[in-house]
Amino acid sequence: LGQRIGLRMRADTRVSENTVIELVTERVLTRMLQADPELTGYAVVIFDEFHERSLHADLGLALCLDVQNSLRPDVRLLFMSATLNTDDLAQHLSLHQHEGLVSLQQIHTAGRQFPVAIEWVPGTSAASNRHDRHALPVRVTGVVLTALQEQVGDILVFLPGVAEIEKTARLIRQQLDSNPAWHAVSDSAPVVYSLHARADRKTQQLATARGDASIRRIILSTSLAETSITIDGVRVVIDAGLERRGRIDSHSGAMRLETVSASQASATQRAGRAGRTASGVCYRLWSKADHVRRQPAWEAEIHRADFSQVLLELALWGVNDVTELPWLEAPSARSVERARQLLNTLGVFDGDRLSDLGSQVSSLPIEPRLAAMMVWAYERGVGDIACRLAAVLEDGGTAGQMDVAATLTRSMPGHLLKRATQLRTNLARVSGNKNVLGNNAPPPVSVLVARAYPDWIASRRDGREARYVLACGAGAVMSSEASLAYEP
Repeated sequence: LGQRIGLRMRADTRVSENTVIELVTERVLTRMLQADPELTGYAVVIFDEFHERSLHADLGLALCLDVQNSLRPDVRLLFMSATLNTDDLAQHLSLHQHEGLVSLQQIHTAGRQFPVAIEWVPGTSAASNRHDRHALPVRVTGVVLTALQEQVGDILVFLPGVAEIEKTARLIRQQLDSNPAWHAVSDSAPVVYSLHARADRKTQQLATARGDASIRRIILSTSLAETSITIDGVRVVIDAGLERRGRIDSHSGAMRLETVSASQASATQRAGRAGRTASGVCYRLWSKADHVRRQPAWEAEIHRADFSQVLLELALWGVNDVTELPWLEAPSARSVERARQLLNTLGVFDGDRLSDLGSQVSSLPIEPRLAAMMVWAYERGVGDIACRLAAVLEDGGTAGQMDVAATLTRSMPGHLLKRATQLRTNLARVSGNKNVLGNNAPPPVSVLVARAYPDWIASRRDGREARYVLACGAGAVMSSEASLAYEP
């Protein structure tokens, strides 16, 4: 790694003069384009799994088309996916290609895919399970036990989130431990693994390792395993038909996680996991009639995400009018305006243009809210505590813990400390001064949080309940058991 094949990620770059293929994250592609719009030395940009339509994949496409049309007509763009709507994409690319560019080509390859039988297990509809976190794990556990008896090979189970995975894992283990007969299904008792973004490295390695015929694995996963990895030995897929998607709240600007029915394209991707190394079977926990009613494909993230990071990138690119770029699907005017208001509130924008603060914020590898807070804190000699706070807030692992200050005073997990160190290094680079620890007494953590989220400062409403109105005008409610629930 780092020789013929290299990689670039947020915290890990391994390339050399011998590298001819680089794997990069979509955000890193944006950074590379900003640093060198001509993509000097690169011949092809490949967008893999393009059907997922992440916000930064759409941004990368728009910027690459801009580069291709104005600076590098010789740069080739390749879009890859097993479930891509090629006709719509081809039509869009045709509209935005200048004369003289290479014509569009569609290449189809079957690859190696073994047959996968589909078993429909409707029972209680997936839609109703979406609102019952207790019913879904019980139902999935029952199908897992059936598959253990009826099928061979490892079992990959798709669930919407970590909470459902943990509850289902407990139920399966309880069933296996309480009934020795299950141990006779294979040479040894099946092993249950939880696979998600927060799973530790060892668990991820065991869950994705080459299959062992003597040990059957039951791998409970979020959509992480949908396209990102092939797990050798998986012959059975159990699909709950749900996924968790983020959507921006139009009133507060907060990102809400919604549990929604997976699309038809998603179901196809998931079922395919059972046929990568041998023939398999997929149990779908919904009916064939329900399947037809599902959305054909994912809704592009550009329609449901916070646009402030992208608007900041566009300002760096020299684009003030968002409609100038060749978007596959353009963002809504409301989304753009909400993002512009936020960047002005943070001081990152001055009207429609980058401020001096914005120039520094744009160079930090973290969302604008937290970057603006870090720069503000550095200027007051308290950059260290701001970087630690940014690492905690970015991680999201403190959800439900209202007292963030207490979180910072405890022993922070190693991955958060590592991220805080990376942020300190970046803050030092942006500021031109490597001493970001500061000698001043830090302000209360609440002041730093308020710098990042000025629109979420809340005032308690009259009444007995812990209800608040935010500075942006939206309403909020806290659990009555929260330590800060009744503060004014």
